[in-house]
Amino acid sequence: IKNSKQVISYFNESLQSKQFNILKNCLNIVEDLHNQEKIVVEPNTLMKDINIEFKSKIIKRLDKILPILDYFSFLKRVNNIPIQITHNKIIKKLSTNIISFFEINVKNYCTIHGDCHLSNILIDSNENYYLIDPRGYFGESNIFGINYYDIGKILYSLSGFDELNNRKNHFFIIEDDNILVNINNNMDNYLSLFEKYNVQILIDMVILHWLGLAEYSKNNVHKCVSAYYYGIYLYQKYY
Repeated sequence: IKNSKQVISYFNESLQSKQFNILKNCLNIVEDLHNQEKIVVEPNTLMKDINIEFKSKIIKRLDKILPILDYFSFLKRVNNIPIQITHNKIIKKLSTNIISFFEINVKNYCTIHGDCHLSNILIDSNENYYLIDPRGYFGESNIFGINYYDIGKILYSLSGFDELNNRKNHFFIIEDDNILVNINNNMDNYLSLFEKYNVQILIDMVILHWLGLAEYSKNNVHKCVSAYYYGIYLYQKYY
């Protein structure tokens, strides 16, 4: 797509008033995708997919990096906030919230992108928006899934995902038993744009994405450990 750039870089160089418009346009293009087609989802399919995305996948991922996490277990604070909970308890609590919410509120799947953070949305010089690089599945369902998954990925961007992901030389700082993760949370300024959704559920999803990102980033110990502790930090901030 000629003369286009990732929305995240356009967003970062814009004034806040403009940023609100950019996010509204991103939400619109994603919601347009959700409106393309809807299918009725069987309750057991829904339960299986949600359990994969918000529980078993995260647990499996963290199990793979336990040696790294054990090495850093001397840390007792994140960004100077005392750590008061284990990742297992966070996953249990948030997945329970999410599963019970969707069990009641989801009857249909819609066409989804699956990975629409702000680096996977492009904008051209005429301010047209384009979704790129779809993941295209949710749990074990292809092409269709819950609209919340995509909307949560946009909020995930605002919590600092692209910043960490796109930065080549990310580093954390450890002082005694405190880790400074060097990630900026920008969600709070924009939560009003997400009010047609259950914002707490979206935040729960964002926190679980950060815990899952730790394993995804395991080849870069600074990104891996930062993502893990940032997930714990966000949990304590919002709970």
